[in-house]
Amino acid sequence: RITPRIFNIPDSNTIKISKIRSKNIGKMIRLRGMVRQKSDVRPKITFSKHECPSCGNCINIMQFDKVLKEPTKCNCGRSGRFRLLSKELTDCYQIVIEELAEEIESSPEQKRFTIIFKGDLCDSNVESTIYHGVNISIIGKITEIQLKAKGGNTLTAMDYILEANCVETVGDAIDDLQITQEDILEIIKLSKTPDVMNKIITSIYYDIKGYDDIKKALVLQCFGGVTKIPPKSLSMKKGSLLKSRGVIHILLVGDPGVAKSDLLLLTKSIVPKSMYIVGTGASGVGLTGAVIKSEIMGGYVLEPGAMPLCHKGLVC
Repeated sequence: RITPRIFNIPDSNTIKISKIRSKNIGKMIRLRGMVRQKSDVRPKITFSKHECPSCGNCINIMQFDKVLKEPTKCNCGRSGRFRLLSKELTDCYQIVIEELAEEIESSPEQKRFTIIFKGDLCDSNVESTIYHGVNISIIGKITEIQLKAKGGNTLTAMDYILEANCVETVGDAIDDLQITQEDILEIIKLSKTPDVMNKIITSIYYDIKGYDDIKKALVLQCFGGVTKIPPKSLSMKKGSLLKSRGVIHILLVGDPGVAKSDLLLLTKSIVPKSMYIVGTGASGVGLTGAVIKSEIMGGYVLEPGAMPLCHKGLVC
């Protein structure tokens, strides 16, 4: 079987997650976002063949729901207890993407959307490129999902998912950086300037006066330190190799209204892979991560917090 994959669709078919409505159901669109959740690849029944014990008639059923759907009635009049002859399996997994920070317009809340991958999109060469924190562009068809109450009754409310047809990994913010030869020459020229530190501080924190030591510390944190590994004869302790990480941590303590948040927001604005976390954000998934239940695929998935998502970046 050959499955066509569609790419390079018009920009008019690119929709923000917060703009998806019922009129988009059944249409091919493109979504962009950052991967926040990812389930394991699991087989799923997509087609089943059942036999009627009374007359031997074979009934084919396409499977769309989480629960295996069986025939309700045969042409001979029999109902229930049909024999399952065969089933067709396909690999699938689910991811949840979050709106990119630069695409948020009014609401500070980043909307999320569920994506389903099936068939050859579950190939290890494709699946390994999609991981937590990576930015992706996905083309697929919007499909509605029927929601059910705890007692099994069908609800009038429905939800959306996107059945992926083609996926393109954009990369994370650090991978997206393109440094030209002109940029390299400008960096080398700037590094030879005697007051380069003051120039960097002035260009970042132009609206905030004073706090010279704090600004210098934040700029040094943006560049990071150097990992040091001492000689083995000095570092061997109980069979382990000791090393000093080049990670810099800063704690800002002060009264309300002394520009702590402003300093952090300005620092975040120049670091490619960074997040700004406040109390309400840290109370959910938190800084490290949480295990949550997957409503569509079943089972549990890991949702990383700010620290794993900003690996090699900056968490404010």
